[in-house]
Amino acid sequence: MLYNNRSQIRRVISRDRLDGYFREIKRRQGSCNLLDALTYYSWNALLSESFYISLQTLEISLRNSIQTAANQYFGNPLWFEDQSILKDSEIKNINSAKANLKRQHKNIDSGRIVSELHFGFWTSLFYARYETILWRPLIKAVFPGLDRRSWDRKQLSNRFNKIRKFRNRIFHYEPVWYYDLQEIHSEIIESILWIEPAMLELLELIEPFPKCCSQERFDEFKINFKKIF
Repeated sequence: MLYNNRSQIRRVISRDRLDGYFREIKRRQGSCNLLDALTYYSWNALLSESFYISLQTLEISLRNSIQTAANQYFGNPLWFEDQSILKDSEIKNINSAKANLKRQHKNIDSGRIVSELHFGFWTSLFYARYETILWRPLIKAVFPGLDRRSWDRKQLSNRFNKIRKFRNRIFHYEPVWYYDLQEIHSEIIESILWIEPAMLELLELIEPFPKCCSQERFDEFKINFKKIF
């Protein structure tokens, strides 16, 4: 039994972080003790891990699809360096990515720059300022499976920024356990489907989310966790 270690664990995990669990659990259940907080803290880590593969798949699929379509349209694999296409804020991100590659003594080519750019850069390309120059000519090529009658650049921007904010919470170890995870996961999967359905076949073989995110799995986890602590 690790009962005597609870206070030590609480000292290691910041008070602000655990206090957030106390508040949310108490709001939902009416009460919360340290064991409850540690249970949900650990459960949150498992849920976050279960999203890693789908988020990675979407991010890689999206950036590569944009790069392929833009390269073909502009006739230049370094189209993103053209200041007549991108605005200063995005050019700044490009220069930062190139500087990072230089510090790592890596070749500064289009493929490495694309992989160095963070998800926020790619989602920023969906802002209204890129409606004419990017999305009118590229949306069909980037999202061949998208129903253009139902979706446009603005809706895509809302979708990908929502996913970006969720992704950032996961990668900054923030609580996500009380989100509608089934809805967010469905939106990630649908977004991948718009780009390339074959990626979902690969995802289905290795993704843990469906088995992880269920009330039955949580109840089992909670019982086993309390046996240890």
